Amino acid sequence: MVEHTLGKGEVGSSSLLLGSTRLQLLILQASSSTWQSSGLQNRRLGVRVPPGLPFPAGYIVDSIRLSASIGLLIVAIAGFYWYADQAVWIRLLGMLAVIGLAIWIAVQTEPGRHLWRFAIQSQTEVRKVVWPTRQETTQTLLLIALVVLVTALFLWAVDSLLSMLVLYATGQG
Repeated sequence: MVEHTLGKGEVGSSSLLLGSTRLQLLILQASSSTWQSSGLQNRRLGVRVPPGLPFPAGYIVDSIRLSASIGLLIVAIAGFYWYADQAVWIRLLGMLAVIGLAIWIAVQTEPGRHLWRFAIQSQTEVRKVVWPTRQETTQTLLLIALVVLVTALFLWAVDSLLSMLVLYATGQG
């Protein structure tokens, strides 16, 4: 037997009677103080619109840091060309210093830390790769070159044959 009840602060609940054991399943319970209504819900069914997702902690600070980092990259590139009358090595050192500062600022953000962690893990995985020996690489290269040459000769022969057939069929050959 299923029983439906509506109580104060309770949108809907369902009780299931099984012998002496009563299992109560809560379908949806919400108070008006935690849920915002858009005004378009069906009040009898208790349809509600959840509040918006909160910003993660440090979101605004990370946004400012990433914006500053991008700004520094733009300044580094513009400065390289702005000081065209200086020696190339001085401009290059200045640009690399500003780019290093921009990267350091970017790594201080949450996305930057994730990217740095990914780079470290990728480097660890590359160390685990079993690279082929020089002999294996040379043999594979020669085999691929041979297959490409044979395929090219085959396609040249088919193309020549079809060209001769077309010329013969049109009376030009």
